[in-house]
Amino acid sequence: MTASMRLAAALIKANKDFDLIVIPGGGHGDEGRYGSRRRKDFFRKHLLGLESPDINAIP
Repeated sequence: MTASMRLAAALIKANKDFDLIVIPGGGHGDEGRYGSRRRKDFFRKHLLGLESPDINAIP
């Protein structure tokens, strides 16, 4: 089991909320456009208190 999965299991066992995104084939810093967008959305929400625009909305 990877360190990330051990951490996730421990957080679940401790009944803690957390976000974990697994990108198949991705490594540290190799998340592509999807991972980059999700990381930015996370920081906007949790550090700046802003909601990210809905990229799936139909104009």
